[in-house]
Amino acid sequence: MNRLKILMVTETASGGGRKHIVDLLLGLDKSRYDITFVYSARRADSTFIKNLDELKAANINLVELFMERELKPAADFRSFLELHKIIKKIKPDIIHLHAAKAGALGRLAAFLAGYKKIIYNPHGGSFHKFNDRLGFIYFLVEKLLATRNIHFVGVSEFACNQFEETLHIRKDRNHLIYNGVDLKDSRNDENAIRLKSGFNKDDFLVLLPALFYPEKGHLNFLDSFSQLNEELNPKIKILFAGNGPLEEKIKQKVNDLKLQNIIFFLGFVQEMETYFRTADLVILPSLKEFLPYAILEAMSYCKPVLSTDTGSINEMIQHKINGELFSLNDLSSLWKRINYFSDHPEELKQMGNNSGNILKDKFSIAGMIGKTEELYDKLFYTS
Repeated sequence: MNRLKILMVTETASGGGRKHIVDLLLGLDKSRYDITFVYSARRADSTFIKNLDELKAANINLVELFMERELKPAADFRSFLELHKIIKKIKPDIIHLHAAKAGALGRLAAFLAGYKKIIYNPHGGSFHKFNDRLGFIYFLVEKLLATRNIHFVGVSEFACNQFEETLHIRKDRNHLIYNGVDLKDSRNDENAIRLKSGFNKDDFLVLLPALFYPEKGHLNFLDSFSQLNEELNPKIKILFAGNGPLEEKIKQKVNDLKLQNIIFFLGFVQEMETYFRTADLVILPSLKEFLPYAILEAMSYCKPVLSTDTGSINEMIQHKINGELFSLNDLSSLWKRINYFSDHPEELKQMGNNSGNILKDKFSIAGMIGKTEELYDKLFYTS
């Protein structure tokens, strides 16, 4: 049987989007699918550059195409023309597009080439930003390109509902496929790792794994500290893992609040395994999220998670089962619960075990790949 030709395209090659795409590319059945991957290295992180060797070894055809994240008409038009040439040359059976920019350029190029079997996964992207000028432009683009020929993939029920409500995507073209992460072997000498990382075995380590962008909520979390009306346990150490445009502002806020002995900046951490293994608790005070990989990674190491109740997070965190959820307007309660759990390790352990079980049942890589292959086959053989 001839293999189906899949053309996968992305502009984003960093963070959770990169992880999703690489896991998908490596996991798809190569005996059934002949895959060409078009990517832009413009915003690629160092992990993605290493991933390219894995993708080559997996016999995936790699094509680099310059794409900008921002709206730049001249550069976008050149990228569109190149993408159209690639489509005409490869003649794919299915075109699978990821994130806003590749989604827009890819759909336009596919329409011009006469293709109708198109899958688009926005990964959140512009759907987080409809309230600013750039987001409004992307929203108009999405409305114009959301034709009956496009199949949308949402990474959560929240995402699928948003596609239906804002873009009026029909249910038969609106597909829920959760992101997946495999359960890790969490057995390790955590005390040795703690000492190597500069922390004591008795420290209560709280990990906040998020880049320093406004929507990740670092500043709101810090501002809420002043509302805490109880003394913080001195063994609490909160680790900020990430970098980004708000880094200096966040560091200044920590200094202003005199939290230098509580908040520690790890910088951008390429391999987060050590910190996920050693953390007692993971927190995420985000203002907006779709289905953050940071929480999936925490669950894969059987860690409990305290998070704001936004976007799809309540599909991952079941309140009082594998973590706790907080209102954006009540982050002082997040501080209080960190304080509480610093003296209740058995409760955390049970929540952590629950995280691992929920991940296995709902968010496995095998499940993500299997549902994607089902969608490919449905489009090709029944559409």
